[in-house]
Amino acid sequence: MKHIFLINPAAGLKDSTAQLRGEIAHEMDGMDYEIHVTRGPGDAGKLVAEIADKYMPRVCRFYACGGDGTLSEALHGVVGRTNVELACIPCGTGNDFIRLFDRPERFRSITAQAEGLAVLLDVMRVGDSYAINECNAGLDARIAHWVVRNKRKCPFGGGFPYKVGILVNFFRKINRRYHIEIDGELLDEEIAVIIAANGRWYGGGCQAVPEAEPDDGLMDIVCIRRISRFKLIRFIGAYFAGHHAKLGAQQFYRRAHTLKLRTEKPEPICFDGEIRVVTEVSVEMLPGAVRFVIPEGAALLRDQTPV
Repeated sequence: MKHIFLINPAAGLKDSTAQLRGEIAHEMDGMDYEIHVTRGPGDAGKLVAEIADKYMPRVCRFYACGGDGTLSEALHGVVGRTNVELACIPCGTGNDFIRLFDRPERFRSITAQAEGLAVLLDVMRVGDSYAINECNAGLDARIAHWVVRNKRKCPFGGGFPYKVGILVNFFRKINRRYHIEIDGELLDEEIAVIIAANGRWYGGGCQAVPEAEPDDGLMDIVCIRRISRFKLIRFIGAYFAGHHAKLGAQQFYRRAHTLKLRTEKPEPICFDGEIRVVTEVSVEMLPGAVRFVIPEGAALLRDQTPV
């Protein structure tokens, strides 16, 4: 097996390239590996495609060293290639996808990653792109848009930039009108948030969709209908903790294969850290489209719906 490390120097609140190079050299001593530093947006996916094709049919295990956005970028070179496995070494702001596993700290161990096993997980096609964790629109997408532009101005890491983004956008317009189609079911109304999920967490720790399973061939969709600021304050804690059902008629939940969104004016959509401003988007579930590496000593969490 060929081991290829893709380091994103722009991930997180500081450049971790030098530290990662040292760790990789130490823990991969005697193994066949390469290190590549990405040079800009989309570079990780291009590197995966070029290197995988170069070594075909040899199995290549790619380590996306960054956040959810870096993992998603690498994913774009993985889908459709049979000799590729994808691993994640979390160095980003949120690192939400790895919360699906019972010992997320194992993802930071290069040795555990090298000794891990690859399993088939689902992928969402978002327009002409891919996402492994989630795709969302509405208030939370506008918050994510703010975070991407301002995260390095915030004095603390972790989920702090997301909390600031929530505060800023709370005082802007919360609800927007969307034309929604879920497996043929049509809806046309003002909403605050809609999320299509393969994972359960996003936004630096919001467990919005606790029912989601990354290997069941379906996306889990939660939509928060038009809501006032007063109700948002009341409900936001329940939503973040995974109790969206407690919002009653204020929300709806579906499991589906496809989702289509359309707006009259351009709105941001967010998928795995990437932001686009569009008037329409289609999301389709691709079952078992990626061989994802679970580090030695970690396992996929099941039955996480709060009670």
